[in-house]
Amino acid sequence: MAEIAKAQVDKLMKKYTGMRVSADAATELAETLEEIVMDLGNTAVDLAATSRRKTVNLSDVKLAVKQM
Repeated sequence: MAEIAKAQVDKLMKKYTGMRVSADAATELAETLEEIVMDLGNTAVDLAATSRRKTVNLSDVKLAVKQM
């Protein structure tokens, strides 16, 4: 089960696309977004660890996004 609320996905879709999203589509989008966030987070954590830091910083996140 996705941690990202389906209502938030629906709200974001409506805000940025002007369209509503069905319940099953919102569930799938939430699960996919969660996977993307986990992948980005893990990459950012690896980058911080490589730099011998215990804190992920903005540059780690930006570099993780570029590596996608």
